[in-house]
Amino acid sequence: MKVMFEENLPIEIQADLTDFWLNCDSAHIWQAPFSSSYYDIQNKKTIKVIGIDDDGKVCGFGQFFYTLNNFEAVCLRGPVVKSPDHFEPFMQLVEKYFLDRKVGQLRISPYWAYPEAEQIVNRLKNLDYSAYYKDEVYTKTGRVSLDRSLDDIWLSFSKDTRKHIKKVDKYNILIKKPDSYDDALSGFNILKRMRTARGLTPMDENEFKGFYESFTCGDDWGTQFNAYHESDFLGTLWLARMKNISITVGYAVDRDKCPNGISIGIPLWWEGIKWAREKGCILFDVEGYDPDTPVESPLYHIHQHKQKFRPEPVQIISEHIKVLNSQKCLMYKAFDLKNRVQKKLNKFIHKSSY
Repeated sequence: MKVMFEENLPIEIQADLTDFWLNCDSAHIWQAPFSSSYYDIQNKKTIKVIGIDDDGKVCGFGQFFYTLNNFEAVCLRGPVVKSPDHFEPFMQLVEKYFLDRKVGQLRISPYWAYPEAEQIVNRLKNLDYSAYYKDEVYTKTGRVSLDRSLDDIWLSFSKDTRKHIKKVDKYNILIKKPDSYDDALSGFNILKRMRTARGLTPMDENEFKGFYESFTCGDDWGTQFNAYHESDFLGTLWLARMKNISITVGYAVDRDKCPNGISIGIPLWWEGIKWAREKGCILFDVEGYDPDTPVESPLYHIHQHKQKFRPEPVQIISEHIKVLNSQKCLMYKAFDLKNRVQKKLNKFIHKSSY
């Protein structure tokens, strides 16, 4: 195997690379060759890593972006490899490249689901990777089967879930795709408010803009649905897809503006499910699902909402890290700790001044 490291994808390999991505069951949308602009708009310096086997065929691909001062090189939901046997030699060459450039650590999350994922997990152990979150080797999600008629999917929902979908017509609620970036931005703003209120990390607008320009505009690999009642904006859902699997990327609602107690998220997700099925997807991944989430968790209501669509629980490989330069990692952790302490101190001073 040989591996190419490119800042920009060579034109002569783009078609083969896209074909490879389309036909890999472990391929995720964040690793699509045509998603480069998603990272560029966020001003993230990315290195495209392309593995070529002995027959001259593409056998691996990953888009790695650098974090602060090259502390990390991160590959979201990747890298993508043709088979587990390609994973180790591919990653060994990747590690050498970033080690030579004094990167502190690698962070990766190959998009493989259990039980097939065990083959990749074993190879991660061989390469001395460890789970990013303590011993959390797998992360939980859920998938709705779309490989059946719409009627079968509809009837799999509870009577209460179907009732909320029917309320769209009853109360003249409009669900549509955005007509412009400003229209789409209304969805981002409501998501930002919701995540801030729940103490979750807010989404950066550049990340949203990158998604909009890379996926939503074309309505092929991604889309967005917004819900309105008269002049009120009720909620939003945006999605992306691979060849066989659709994923939810962002979702937020304004419950206070929803008429007559309708749970607007339910009809929004129903539109998303229908879109994914029309695009040929056989699975709808709710991107994070744990039916045992405790009530006190800020994610409790989100998981309860996802449960209404009866997803089958699935485990996929969580983020894993490997330290390449321990000195750089220690310097970054000290810098990060100093920043967090300073933020808490500033917050305390601000409160004490009133």
